[in-house]
Amino acid sequence: MEAITDLIYTVPEVSLWTVVLVALVLPLATKNFLCNRVFFYALLPVIAVIGMFWQSDIYWYSVIGTVGLLGVLLRSKWGILSTLMTAFVVLLYHVYASPDKLQNCLLAKDYNKSCKILHLASKNKNLLQVVDDNIYDRYPDTIVSYNLFIDGCIKTIDAIIDDSLNQYQNIDIDLLTIVNDWKKTMMIGDDASEKEYNKYNNCVCAYNTCLEKISKRYELNTPQLPYRWGNATFSGKMVKGKRVGKGHMVYSDSSMYEGDWVNDLRCGYGTYSCREYSYIGTWDKDMPNGQGCKSFANGIEYKGSFVDSLYSGEGTMKYADGSVYVGTWAYGERSGSGTLNNKDGSSYVGEWKSDKYEGKGTFQSKNEKYEGEWQNGKKHGQGKWLNFDGSTYIGGWYADQYHGKGVFKSKSQSYVGDWQSGKRHGKGNWKTANGASYSGDWYADLFHGFGTYKTPETSYIGEWRIGKMSGKGVMKYKDGETYDGEWLDDKRSGKGVMRYKDGETYDGEWSDDKRSGKGVMRYKDGSLYKGEWSDDMKNGKGCLTMSNGQTITGEWTDDKCSEPEEKKDDDFSWGKALFEIGAAAFLLLF
Repeated sequence: MEAITDLIYTVPEVSLWTVVLVALVLPLATKNFLCNRVFFYALLPVIAVIGMFWQSDIYWYSVIGTVGLLGVLLRSKWGILSTLMTAFVVLLYHVYASPDKLQNCLLAKDYNKSCKILHLASKNKNLLQVVDDNIYDRYPDTIVSYNLFIDGCIKTIDAIIDDSLNQYQNIDIDLLTIVNDWKKTMMIGDDASEKEYNKYNNCVCAYNTCLEKISKRYELNTPQLPYRWGNATFSGKMVKGKRVGKGHMVYSDSSMYEGDWVNDLRCGYGTYSCREYSYIGTWDKDMPNGQGCKSFANGIEYKGSFVDSLYSGEGTMKYADGSVYVGTWAYGERSGSGTLNNKDGSSYVGEWKSDKYEGKGTFQSKNEKYEGEWQNGKKHGQGKWLNFDGSTYIGGWYADQYHGKGVFKSKSQSYVGDWQSGKRHGKGNWKTANGASYSGDWYADLFHGFGTYKTPETSYIGEWRIGKMSGKGVMKYKDGETYDGEWLDDKRSGKGVMRYKDGETYDGEWSDDKRSGKGVMRYKDGSLYKGEWSDDMKNGKGCLTMSNGQTITGEWTDDKCSEPEEKKDDDFSWGKALFEIGAAAFLLLF
């Protein structure tokens, strides 16, 4: 089973069922003549030659793998045959190679798993010869040979390369030509299959390993070949098909990474660049992790801590407009505490969440300053606002607007009371610099409900509707006059009593701030008018009773009686009355 494991490692393309079948058949080899080992082994070259004409890669590699396995199994008792068969494996592998197919490096692992041997495939199948235990590489005008075995064991890769270098050193040959010759054998198109890319990359691995050995001895400046995945290329070290150590990766979208690799992942320190941005810093799990700097093409730059490619921890962000943020980050967003200095001179110092002001913080600009609570990037909660024109507000906020209980003061006015959505709403007291004041109910920044409004000239207590006196209310004027009655849109309208400063009174109907309709007017001289009014004058039917008892009744126009009615005789006559009584009695008697 150990040999089978070696074989699977040696030739990855081998058909596993073939290996298992051979492993099961071998124990039966000693039971009869037909299965005698020598007879069985003699058939193997025939099977291999037949496989050369078979079009299936799986079958062909199965044959090569079978021969290689038997060569390993025979090593203990059949050393000579094992040696020949192992060399035959190398020969078959290279003879099978054709100019239009790239060949993988033949990787074999020796029986005790202590080392690997490597031999580069050659583009031209005639360039390699196997004689006894030697393999010959034929280059222009030169034949270099080296032995694959030492003390019956396969040489290590270092030993084989050292042997070849020693041979090259003794012969006048251009090593750069050899390197370039190898390089020409390893060309592949962008439309190659995944299997062909794997073969290509294994071959590149062998090439780069040899080049590294040669370069150390002869100080060559020949660059190593890149590994390929379609349009993507990798220049660096690969171990068992995985990128390790220092390396340079160019991706199919032309983005590039240069830096450390661990187990085929970017890990350590490296630089990545693409059209949108570049990153310089530490990596882990194939992503920026740790400290680094990310610079965008539009001028944005971040320096600080990363977690899985996202800004996280302490960091500084410089924005395209010149603004700078210094503080903590989480999941790629400003979160925690930090300071933002904007290009226009404004700044914020405080708490953040999801890239917005959240919690307690102070915002200051050229015109204003706010210190208090924030939510979702807006003033929210309790806070103090100061405008540099002298205006202040202390109280509740909701979505950047005054809300709840609060006190507003400015040079021209002040308000203490309830707010809603930035407007006075509820109950509150308002005062102005010119002496006006209001105490009562508010609605959407307007007097509404019941309240008292005072100015240096007037005082009103009563009902309001949408900022105007509407309903019942009492108005007192500076000169002593009063009105107690109904109002509409800041004007006397409906029924009401007006008491004038000279003692006169009007009790009746009003319209558009004028006496209109029916009403009674008592004048200071004692006269009284009872009747109809219009446009603040007697108009219509009415009766004016003078202080001496004289009356004027009729149709009035603009305070004048135009059509007086006839005066009825209301005098009492005792004679006439007695006559009428006597006449009535006489008629009753007779």
